[in-house]
Amino acid sequence: MDESFCISSQTLTEELLIRYPECCEVFEKHGMPCRECMGVECETLSDSALMHGIDIDILIKELKECLECNEPPSC
Repeated sequence: MDESFCISSQTLTEELLIRYPECCEVFEKHGMPCRECMGVECETLSDSALMHGIDIDILIKELKECLECNEPPSC
């Protein structure tokens, strides 16, 4: 994961999905079809979670875990 990119409640959902498309699996797990949603362009993670009734802290935790699991091994 890019160390200069921080996932927070104010992260734009679209920006996260562009940088890390593997995060789509987390959204889909929660019934959030972010790839198809037109609002994703301007929604923060907080907005997206609220709209779908997901606890933002759980969503952020799972997104970070997803990225940690998908990192290539360090040399």
